[in-house]
Amino acid sequence: MSNQKTSGNDYEKCLFEELDYFYQMCSEKEKNFFRNGFDKCSAEEIARLSAVAAVADFRPVFIYIMAQVEGREEEIFAAFDSVRNNFPLAESWLNGFIEKIEEPLLKRVLSDMWQEKRKQLVGKPFEFKMLFRWKGK
Repeated sequence: MSNQKTSGNDYEKCLFEELDYFYQMCSEKEKNFFRNGFDKCSAEEIARLSAVAAVADFRPVFIYIMAQVEGREEEIFAAFDSVRNNFPLAESWLNGFIEKIEEPLLKRVLSDMWQEKRKQLVGKPFEFKMLFRWKGK
């Protein structure tokens, strides 16, 4: 039982660390979603933030965002589906997010991650779930 408690604490610690890094990359508008809730966040904005979390390999952040929009699954999954075979849309989401990152180191790290991921995706039939896959996985 104590192992379960420890792993829960480890997950929480990981979540808060990743949320902190993710938050630092966000624009003021996006930070407001985290501060005030995602109620006024469009499904496309949620999909866009989820795409960034996926590329950054911040799975706990992705789960956190999905938990915040519980009850809007149909709308959110439709937004995920909107990028099917529309790689340019997903690419614009990622590039637009990266351009707005103020911290140079975080901007460079996410940009490098995106460029590596992008190499794996260009020229292939695209689906949102592909953002979660890394070479060799």
